[in-house]
Amino acid sequence: MNKLTINTILALPILFLFGSCMVNEESKEYYENGQLLSIGKTFNGKPTGEWKYYYEDGQLEQIGKIVDGKHSGEWEIYHRNGQVEQIGGFINDLRNGEWKFYYKNGKLVSVGVLIDEVKTGEWKEYHDNGQLRNIGYFSLGKETGKWETFFSNGQLKQTGNYLDGLPSGEWLTYHENGKKYQLAKYTNGKLVGKYKSYFESGYLESIGEMSDGYKTGEWKNYFANGELKETGNYSLGEKSGSWKEYYPSGMLHQTGNYSFGKKTDEWVSYFEIGSIKQKGEFSDDVQNGKWYEYHENGQLKSSGLVSNGEKEEYWQGYYNTGKTAYTGSYHIGNKINGWKFYSNDGGIGREGNYESDKQTGEWKYYHKNGKIKNTGAFKEGLQNGEWKLYNPEGQLTKQGNFVDGKQNGKWQDYFNNGQLYTVNIWDMGKLMHVVSCFDGRGNNLDLGTLKDGNGTVKRYDFGGKLLEEYEIVNGKRKQ
Repeated sequence: MNKLTINTILALPILFLFGSCMVNEESKEYYENGQLLSIGKTFNGKPTGEWKYYYEDGQLEQIGKIVDGKHSGEWEIYHRNGQVEQIGGFINDLRNGEWKFYYKNGKLVSVGVLIDEVKTGEWKEYHDNGQLRNIGYFSLGKETGKWETFFSNGQLKQTGNYLDGLPSGEWLTYHENGKKYQLAKYTNGKLVGKYKSYFESGYLESIGEMSDGYKTGEWKNYFANGELKETGNYSLGEKSGSWKEYYPSGMLHQTGNYSFGKKTDEWVSYFEIGSIKQKGEFSDDVQNGKWYEYHENGQLKSSGLVSNGEKEEYWQGYYNTGKTAYTGSYHIGNKINGWKFYSNDGGIGREGNYESDKQTGEWKYYHKNGKIKNTGAFKEGLQNGEWKLYNPEGQLTKQGNFVDGKQNGKWQDYFNNGQLYTVNIWDMGKLMHVVSCFDGRGNNLDLGTLKDGNGTVKRYDFGGKLLEEYEIVNGKRKQ
């Protein structure tokens, strides 16, 4: 509901100067920086006649008359840039008559009549481009009768009636393009009866019933393309009972129950092709109990227990072929203890332990033929200590140490026949030096020029043929 908002009328400070009573004595007050704050006259110790007040930079802030210590007649108040901010009259220290308020650019903000500080009659408010924003009437300070609100381009935004300061009867709200946005009805300031809202295109956005300001009964919400988005019931403004939600294509997205606005009991979500994506129980808007996830082809993807919205205890995952993808346990949504991960052909891919969702302790990685591929330890999710890598036949191809996930110290590479290929020295992920290099028969090969992390490195095949030569800068391969 758009109501007329009037800029707060500045409190007009009056400086009462105490001391000996003086007739028509000029009085001045100053800021600490020496600039004049106010100037005027006093009579028998009370301000009287014309008074002026200034900002600290010397710019006039307000000017008007005081009679017997009270504001009287016309007063003008200014922005710091010198433009008029407010102008209107006082009677016995109370605002009376027409008052006008202005933006800093000089455009009118609002205009209307005050009687003893109370708004009365027609009031208008404007956008800073000069276009009318609101127009309506006040009675004893409360909105009454017909009110209209406009966009800054002059297009009608909202229209309806007030009764004793509260919206009453039918109200219409529009989009900036002139299309209808809302159709609503008020009683004692609260929405009642049929409610409709529309997109700028004219398609229906929402439809339902209101009672005493709350959504009630069946409601339907739509996508901008006209397709149904969701449908269900409200009770005292909260979703209640069975609800269905849809994709913009019109296919069912999910369905389940609400109680006092929170999801409860079983909920089922679907892929857009129609197959089940996920199902499980909610309690007080939080996932609890057994949950199942599925692939688009209908095969089970994972299953396990959820408590307070977090995965707990044993979970098992599956490929879309139905074969096991992983097994392991959770605690408060984090992987813990032993886990196994499998390839789609049924063979084990890797296994090891987790602590607070981070890999820890010894881990083993496997080739498809079941033989060890890599083995080594993790600490807080990072490789640490000695690691060994093997080919599918079980032959060692590489070994060395990690520190916090970075290669460090001596690393050795081997050909598939077991012959040592290279010995390299690493420093926290940076290649510093090549100690030795051999072909597949054990013959020495040129090492390149690498020294202290800078220089060239050469790579050879089993027979000693040079495959490439590249440059290392500060321990990293130059791109």
